[in-house]
Amino acid sequence: MKTIVTTLSALALAVGMLGIAEAQSPNRAPFFRSTKSVEKISSMKPGDRYVLVCRDCETATVGEIADAADAEKLCHDGGTIHCDGCKKKVTIKRVGPPGKGTPARTKREVTYLNSKGEECMVLIPLKD
Repeated sequence: MKTIVTTLSALALAVGMLGIAEAQSPNRAPFFRSTKSVEKISSMKPGDRYVLVCRDCETATVGEIADAADAEKLCHDGGTIHCDGCKKKVTIKRVGPPGKGTPARTKREVTYLNSKGEECMVLIPLKD
């Protein structure tokens, strides 16, 4: 009886350790965060990739920065982006103070608006 209890305890411990090893697997998918920061978007370098996720048509488009002008186009106030999924133009709008106050209070953000003026798209920078 003591041997059965010891064997079952060892088996339970081994299964528990296997679960821990699986939960911390280095091969899991990375987590990416969207950004609205003008500074983060405009600091993207040639070769950097990003994903534009359209909430209206629920599609994602992967793009790559070819030069510094491409990064500026993604956060240019009044500019437009074409959504490949729903075939609509999305207007870029900058929000936030123009630079008065401390750096913590002068966050400039970019929003991507549809024709109704609702936020419809997010940008997610990808890290290699």
